[in-house]
Amino acid sequence: DSEVLRMAQLGYRVINCSWLNRCSYSVIQDSVYSEVKNKWNTVVVFGAGNNSTHCGSLSAKVYPASYESVLSVTSVGHINELGHTSQWGLADWRDCHEELIGDKESCHHHNDAVDICAPGYNVPTTFLNSQYGGAWGTSFAAPHVASALSLMFTVNPCLTADEAMKMVVSTADSSIYE
Repeated sequence: DSEVLRMAQLGYRVINCSWLNRCSYSVIQDSVYSEVKNKWNTVVVFGAGNNSTHCGSLSAKVYPASYESVLSVTSVGHINELGHTSQWGLADWRDCHEELIGDKESCHHHNDAVDICAPGYNVPTTFLNSQYGGAWGTSFAAPHVASALSLMFTVNPCLTADEAMKMVVSTADSSIYE
């Protein structure tokens, strides 16, 4: 938390984070993240959590991702494999929360503190020995959102942290919940 505050004080506008350090609310920790957003005008993006070992269930709130002053990101994937085609071309690309369709335990965290979803299943990445592959987790979803925020601040550096957060959330496609 102190490193995040220090980065904000140094002028960073977006900070991407991926850790949990508690399963319950802390007024002190919450005040640090509120200061980062409101005083230093910095958006902090957190992965929401990956499995039930994170605070006991997939719906549990993990902190600091669940503080109101940060953007909490969970994962989505696709119903079909990337590149799935049918006689009509690309088809059935509807996003879903489950890695294994129908298996609710193959989801990442989702609760009322989660603000947005981003790709977090089989995300292309690098591995040791110059290898490439796919990786899973909200740690891979959060950087998508942080990158979008960084581009927004590049185009409009006068945006406040609050304005940018609201823009990201309000322009997201909510059809995944229909």
